[in-house]
Amino acid sequence: AANILRKVATQLGLDLARVGRAVLTLPKRYGLDSLSKSYRKQSEEARLQPAS
Repeated sequence: AANILRKVATQLGLDLARVGRAVLTLPKRYGLDSLSKSYRKQSEEARLQPAS
């Protein structure tokens, strides 16, 4: 798989190191309507708790 990725990157002129770094710095996005209700409640409770 890595050799195919390198070949495609070469053909498209992409720098894989920069692409990898950009992917790692992107925040994970969640659709609020796809999260379970219990997870949303836990997240809300954690947000309201003061940091100790």
